[in-house]
Amino acid sequence: MASMSSSSDLRLVQITDTHLLQDPSDVSRHGIRAFESLREVLWLSCSELGGDSHLDGDSSPSFDFLIHTGDVSGDDSSSSYELLASLIKVKASQLESLSKQQEQQALVENSHRPVVVITPGNHDVVSYESLQEVAHTHKWTIPPKASFRLLNPHKNKNIRDGDDDGDGPWRILIIDTAKHDANGDAVHGDVSHEAIEAMRSVLSEDTHARNPSRRFLVVMHHPPIPPGNERSVWNKQCLANADEFLNSLPPPPENATHSVRYILLHGHTHSLYTRVGTDDGLPAWCAQRSCPSTCHQYLEDAETFTCDRGALPAYQQITLHADGMCTMRVRRLDELSERAQTGAYVTAEEDSLDANSLMAAFAKASEVQQSGSPVTHFRV
Repeated sequence: MASMSSSSDLRLVQITDTHLLQDPSDVSRHGIRAFESLREVLWLSCSELGGDSHLDGDSSPSFDFLIHTGDVSGDDSSSSYELLASLIKVKASQLESLSKQQEQQALVENSHRPVVVITPGNHDVVSYESLQEVAHTHKWTIPPKASFRLLNPHKNKNIRDGDDDGDGPWRILIIDTAKHDANGDAVHGDVSHEAIEAMRSVLSEDTHARNPSRRFLVVMHHPPIPPGNERSVWNKQCLANADEFLNSLPPPPENATHSVRYILLHGHTHSLYTRVGTDDGLPAWCAQRSCPSTCHQYLEDAETFTCDRGALPAYQQITLHADGMCTMRVRRLDELSERAQTGAYVTAEEDSLDANSLMAAFAKASEVQQSGSPVTHFRV
């Protein structure tokens, strides 16, 4: 049974793999205008979590954290990070009055600004300095290069050198899994040996290791356990040193209130899948959860990178409950007739689909989503 929401619960929105281009009107090679698709996803998240009063510019809070799990950029441009910044700075109520020239001024600003957390993906390696600069300017939280950051979300406070005051059950561990020494040529990722040893030390400190209620939301781009079957292209494109990383996560104490201590939240695969305890080598005290992209989606079992034309862009709602429960729910776009007018989707040349065929595929996927959005509760 889901926990009842309370004022001490934390509400998060996860977006991932936005692949923004320098020109917001540009169409990706997959036939999607990534900027417009992201704008619609953020609008959806704001309307669903904020309510009408928020969309009308009221100061009521929408969500506490906006988490981006990597691949902000799709073309290594510094402009792509500024585009993301513009989307999360403007009140949602302004969206309908924007002209095409003003589209990059787009979304979420009220008196309760969400904390923005971003971890870089493989597509952010070449333009990493731009990400750092924009993050500094807009006060986004990012992990140090090739390392990690531990955050107390109950107080929005970085935890350094054992100074955790212990309030609240949740901690957010933000990890950089991008291979910065590969100059953007590597699709797969890893966690540096230095970061793993430092993480192991931090997570083994008494304030965490002996706290029976402590739980960690681990934010990363590359997943340890890939999706798909043994022939899937993803088998060699995820976290290269997954075993070493997973072994650095200490098990919960015997008196723990939850047997699952770490929820590994990631992007990269442009698909939705879940792994819980002992699945494919995952430790029993871990769960792994992906999030669909805000633009194009991929098939999990394909032997080459293949778009899933039946899956819509999405975001993930996450609630970190005060009792240690975590609720996750993926929400996909389904207002297809309205979206067709915005021009977010165009026919991709590589697919030889006309507009009607493409819309029919999206409509079919929408009907599936309408029948029940995936909801996952982690509590044992």
